[in-house]
Amino acid sequence: MRDIALVVIFCLVLLRVFKEPLYGVLLWNWVSFMNPHRLAYGFAYSFPFALISAVVTIPLAFGARRKINPMSAAAIGMCVLWAWMAVTSAYAMIPDEAWIQYKKVSKIFFMAIVTGMLLVDKAAINKMIAVVVGSFGYYGVKGGIFTIITGGTQRVWGPSGSFVEGNNEVAVALLMTAPFFYYLSSQVRQRFLRLALLAGMGLTVVAAAGTQSRGALLAGCAMLFYFWFKVKNKFRIALLGGLLVGVILAMMPAAWYQRMHTIETYQQDASAMSRLQAWTVATRIAQDRLTGGGFELWSVNAYTLYSPEGFYRNSQGGAFDVHSIYFEILGEHGFPGLIAYLTIWWLVFRDTRWITAKAKGVAALQWAGDLARMTQVSLIAYATGGAFLGLAYFDLPWCLLFIVGAVKTAVGKEIAASAAGVGVGVDAASGHPATQAGFVRTRQGGA
Repeated sequence: MRDIALVVIFCLVLLRVFKEPLYGVLLWNWVSFMNPHRLAYGFAYSFPFALISAVVTIPLAFGARRKINPMSAAAIGMCVLWAWMAVTSAYAMIPDEAWIQYKKVSKIFFMAIVTGMLLVDKAAINKMIAVVVGSFGYYGVKGGIFTIITGGTQRVWGPSGSFVEGNNEVAVALLMTAPFFYYLSSQVRQRFLRLALLAGMGLTVVAAAGTQSRGALLAGCAMLFYFWFKVKNKFRIALLGGLLVGVILAMMPAAWYQRMHTIETYQQDASAMSRLQAWTVATRIAQDRLTGGGFELWSVNAYTLYSPEGFYRNSQGGAFDVHSIYFEILGEHGFPGLIAYLTIWWLVFRDTRWITAKAKGVAALQWAGDLARMTQVSLIAYATGGAFLGLAYFDLPWCLLFIVGAVKTAVGKEIAASAAGVGVGVDAASGHPATQAGFVRTRQGGA
């Protein structure tokens, strides 16, 4: 039944794509983020949902007559990094596997560009945020309830076969998603929905704790502090946040505390030391090769050549991983790749600061300022948690890059229209851009 229900839902949304291409990128991102087919047990488990949605959406998106968003500086930076990745793949230590991974990353980057093209107004942007919240929020709410029921004795895991299958990876994804629950709660009028979204945010944070990820503890602390710094009702948020943290600390078992305590004694922890060794290998490769080692370099050969102790095999039976978005980029694409990568995210943060500055005190742009601040909080969670995980190509951050670009474009249009003496704003009924006269008609109709 799950398989049939999933295919029916997919086909119904796919039909809507022919009328509005936006639903194609919403469908693609839903499949990519949530991996709903991994929740099925029959033919839908390996059904090519993402491929079908992309094949249908791409020609419709580029053939759409409506205006599309321009590329932001951060998006251009991503394209530069993308081109450099082709160079590093050509000179990779393991070329065959590097090109396979390059194709996978190219799909993520290309569809992120298509997504950004179609987020042309507040309504489209909010729908994309709703997809993010619905996709990862499903695992957050489910995992939060599971953690409460089990008292934190069992770990929370992500969908199999996805970027966030592991407990560490899904923890970062959940923490990145939590701020957008808060943003959506400010966008709905119904009190019940607001409370439900805030409850979902709390359960998602609980689920992140339930992963028993030490990286999640550090990322969660950074995210919650930055979140408090960015919200308006600081006293109320401090009380609610303190209550949430108190509940988590009271609920988690002794084994959780023992695991978190190993952060202070990392020298005695094999997992932590394997990270340090992997980072040493990545640094030595970048120092030795301008183009780095290329995708998928983490192998016996790389450790034999560049590990300070020579050949190294970890306790997981020969599995090698870099355990850091920064050292992943450094090792695979060299110092030029790392510089490009860091520049991209600096540009994204610069855009969010520009949005919040321009939206300050403008009622029609309050949503943009709120979303920019919550995106900052989300990226703080990614930057902190990603320091200990190889999630450099995780599709959610790249999607956020284009969401920020779309918000900046929308704010720019509002400012330009205001300077011309015409309020663009958003129509209360449709959520699409409207002139000031449109606002008047909406209010008169509602009256």
